[in-house]
Amino acid sequence: MDRKNTLLLTVIAIATLLVAVVGATFAFFTSQNTGKADTKVNVTTETVNVSAFNSGDPIYLRANMANFSETYKNVRILGQGPGGEPQGDASDYVNAQTYAVSNPSAKYDIGSGTEGEQYFCYKVKLIVDANNFVYSKANPGTSYSDTAAKNNGRVPELVLTVKKGDEEIKQFENDALKYLDNIATITTYKSLQDAVSQSSGDSAALNGFDITLAAQKEKANQEEVEDPKDKAYEYDGANNEFYIVNPHSAEQGEGSASDNKIFVLHGQSGKSDEDKWTIEVTIVNYDFDQKENASTVDPEKTVEFKGKIEFEPVDTCPEDVKVQA
Repeated sequence: MDRKNTLLLTVIAIATLLVAVVGATFAFFTSQNTGKADTKVNVTTETVNVSAFNSGDPIYLRANMANFSETYKNVRILGQGPGGEPQGDASDYVNAQTYAVSNPSAKYDIGSGTEGEQYFCYKVKLIVDANNFVYSKANPGTSYSDTAAKNNGRVPELVLTVKKGDEEIKQFENDALKYLDNIATITTYKSLQDAVSQSSGDSAALNGFDITLAAQKEKANQEEVEDPKDKAYEYDGANNEFYIVNPHSAEQGEGSASDNKIFVLHGQSGKSDEDKWTIEVTIVNYDFDQKENASTVDPEKTVEFKGKIEFEPVDTCPEDVKVQA
């Protein structure tokens, strides 16, 4: 009997011990899984360099009689329309747009995770998508002989002006487009109503590149003509891209291995740098007869210019270009 009681008490003791151990273990893990942690974790994020291009609005100009009327001689009117396209009827003076403007830009944001001076290089080119302006047969006028003498005896009838910030650009690659100054004196009006009344405005000399025949070539198999002004031209899509030359490329040093079309943005950690461009195309209204560009010779013909600016990133900034920064 004593032996049975001893065995029973032993079993009860062992069972009690097991319950106590399991309970304690469960309580320990429960405590570990449900307890609140007060540990603080600090996360530091660092940004990287980001470059962005804004190509600006397309450049669109359509010539008509209003561009060349006596009332609007030397008056500059900017036509308004979605995407630069003309609005309304061709006889509407709002459509007598004699100039179009685009404001592209290149921007470089330097990340906070960088060290030292950072550089980003790019190129800029003008792409002409359409152009059928020509030199008028009456070109040049005698009052513009100085400019004509610098331009193979003709004055430009379509002019391109390019600025980076306040600095005027005066060269394209391989001198593909000729820069001329004091082409004509024009009057800039602040609004269409001012232009109609000619009540305000200021005069300024027009400088820029002659793009009258930009992206054009002589038509093939045309008859021999005595006067070069009688030659016919057509759009040349194979030669419609023109790279802008950096006016500070000479600062790269003599014998530089880099080409002269590279522009550079730079800065240090957390800073940004931006180049703002202004591209303007102007139809010049002279004193001589410009009927070939006024669509009066061929009423079915639409005389127009379409163009845009395109940026190209340069994979690695050449060391001799960085000195321009």
